[in-house]
Amino acid sequence: LVAGRAGAKIANVRPPLPPQTWTPTFKDGVTNIGHTLNYATYVQIDGLIHIRCSVTRNDAGVLTGTLNLGGFPLPLATGVSHAACGNAWIDNAANDITALVYIDGANGNLLQTETVGTKIMTTDQWENGRHIYWAATYMAAGA
Repeated sequence: LVAGRAGAKIANVRPPLPPQTWTPTFKDGVTNIGHTLNYATYVQIDGLIHIRCSVTRNDAGVLTGTLNLGGFPLPLATGVSHAACGNAWIDNAANDITALVYIDGANGNLLQTETVGTKIMTTDQWENGRHIYWAATYMAAGA
């Protein structure tokens, strides 16, 4: 694609595949967090993967470790930074949280945006019976 050139076309780009479903994981460190999956879909456009997800926590356990996201539909490219590649809204009863989705390796974290500096979310910040809505885009391995 040539910027500013009328009628320029993108060569060798395949059309997007139809949306697919996937099964995300949510862990408190290494402990699975009970949740109900409302939806989780992804679209692949060449090597780019766009994911979106909504889950409801159904685990009243006292969990205070780092909230880890995982189970991505396709392996992530290595040697590529996926930092801050999406957004999330934690829909708590009174204290909603907005966050950036940060993916590092095969896991992801949520970084709070209302704090000064970097604050990785912990599981106790996600109230039981409440929702997380999030979306991100990353490069797939082999892309």
